[in-house]
Amino acid sequence: MAHRTRRRTALVAALTALALGPVAVLGVAAPVPASASAPASAPTGPAEASTDCAAVGLEVAAVVDGTVLCTTGPEPGDPAVEAGAVAEASSGIQCYGDGASGARVQLVYAHPPSLNRLASLEPAMRTRAAQMESIFDASAAQTGGRRHIRWATDPNCNLQVLDVTVDGSALPSTNFTALINALVAKGHSDPDRKYVIWAETANANPSLCSGLATLWYDTRTGEENWNDAKTGYARLDETCVRSVFDGRTEAHELMHTIGGVQPGAPNATPAGHCRDEADRMCYDDDGAGGVSMRSVCSSANELRFDCGHDDYFYANAPCGAGGWLASRWNSADSRWLEAVAASAAPAPANDRLGAAASLTGYSGSLGTTNAGAGLEAGEPSPTGKPGGRSLWFRWTAPVSGPVAFDTCGSDVDTLLAVSTGTTGSMTGLAPVGASDDDSLLGRQSRVTFTAQAGTTYLVQVDGKGGEQGPLALRWGAPHHGYPDVALGAWYEAAVNWMARFDLIDPRPGGGFGPKTKMTRREVVNVLWRLADRPSARSTATFADVPATAWYLPALSWAVEAGLVKPYPDGTFHPGATVKRGHLADMLWRLAGTPAGSPASGFSDVASTHKLAPAIDWAAAEGLVSPYPDGTFRRKKALTRQQISVILFDLAS
Repeated sequence: MAHRTRRRTALVAALTALALGPVAVLGVAAPVPASASAPASAPTGPAEASTDCAAVGLEVAAVVDGTVLCTTGPEPGDPAVEAGAVAEASSGIQCYGDGASGARVQLVYAHPPSLNRLASLEPAMRTRAAQMESIFDASAAQTGGRRHIRWATDPNCNLQVLDVTVDGSALPSTNFTALINALVAKGHSDPDRKYVIWAETANANPSLCSGLATLWYDTRTGEENWNDAKTGYARLDETCVRSVFDGRTEAHELMHTIGGVQPGAPNATPAGHCRDEADRMCYDDDGAGGVSMRSVCSSANELRFDCGHDDYFYANAPCGAGGWLASRWNSADSRWLEAVAASAAPAPANDRLGAAASLTGYSGSLGTTNAGAGLEAGEPSPTGKPGGRSLWFRWTAPVSGPVAFDTCGSDVDTLLAVSTGTTGSMTGLAPVGASDDDSLLGRQSRVTFTAQAGTTYLVQVDGKGGEQGPLALRWGAPHHGYPDVALGAWYEAAVNWMARFDLIDPRPGGGFGPKTKMTRREVVNVLWRLADRPSARSTATFADVPATAWYLPALSWAVEAGLVKPYPDGTFHPGATVKRGHLADMLWRLAGTPAGSPASGFSDVASTHKLAPAIDWAAAEGLVSPYPDGTFRRKKALTRQQISVILFDLAS
């Protein structure tokens, strides 16, 4: 049963006459099904990062500012790119802001006092950085997103390479601790920096590009994850800048510093890698052939991250996407990555409170971007945390009752605030609610409150830490809590509404049963609740409906309203499923049996059929549409999800 959201004047008038209008319905603050009253928070991992490195299969790298840093240890390295093979592109880097503020990846050349080749090696280092950038962004594109590295640059977009002199003993890969300590001693331990270090050492194998990096086992989502909150170090042999290599090893080690790969991931190995061939982070790291590798991705993915999009890097997960990453650390969410290419994008029109974009209807959704947005003078920060790229919306509540705003589906870490006030004054804003990382949505945000009809609410959406990129905003009935209805499902808004206003009961076991067929007694009961449970003047009598039937009050009302009538044998068939033709007929009768609708043209509905007037009307009103073969299929049973959407659309 298809639907369109245009207003159906005749039907709305009929619904209102039956006390079934949208204001009467949506204004009822009805109880929530017991099973759906409080959505459970998804597991987010340990209470804190594991710093007992040996206990989790890692090694101690160093202690920086009192915090133990772990490492996967020296890695076998990558061979030179074979002649004729495709190397990673190096088309340049993206630059953000002043090149220094916020999270930045800092390039470092570490060398002994007796040897400094930075002048000759720096061009190759810039090329490696561009290749790293390409690997990250092309990997993100596989899931419909963008990810660029936030490099440390000067204001003119020139990469900064720190020239650091250290004792020669700190340069070999076997002495990572000494190298980190030497950098810390020179002040390079900024929690807003990840350091990518090329170490000048005579011990390097010239035929391999080898490296190692710091990594914490910490599966928590959000800013508390240590891989996202603290400094990190990736060390590469200086041989990696030779022209026969292409940045793949540097990208691998940087991925470690931002949290890839966590234990417990579907295809995790013992020491921070994965077992999906081919994948930039996957190989047998057990040392004794103990990891059973899987050939599940093409060799072309050797330069890409997370070919299965299920272990450590998913750049644009749709709202409600399931899987292991849905409730655990996703490296694509790192604050060292940007979700939008740097550009001189013009500020969106609703970057200013005075130009807030209007939202209409009790429920809806939109997609936009905050690229190019900024802050106004005196603009408050949602949740008190730094943002800097906010958009403004205004929504006037059409009815009173519970409502929720969320940013599910956004590709950036969001902040969200709802206030009352006017678009003409920042100082007059009165907070209603604010959200950073929601317990259900991870790094996305949600604000739930009781709206008052006619009140205008101002909605501020920002990118945490100044993140910019694709944003999503949804509003409507608060979350349903049903375990079998995914966030972002095409029918979720309808289920939220049905659940919050007690229009439908949970299935046995507490689920919604979206694909369960609805029976005649269930549909009659939903319509009766939608009408605010009116009392019929008399009790209906059917041969197959006992006097104690739980749905008898609803059925009596439906008979009185002309929605149903007995079969020739005096029965109701309460357990029969509701078909497309049945529902069209019920709604047509609810609308007052209007005549004169143009012929629907369905190839399987004759103009003389008894349901033809109802089906023609339903088609004209946009309630039904043909299947690809031009048929209507009036005997096809409808599910709970389909009927919920139709009724929600009518009431909205």
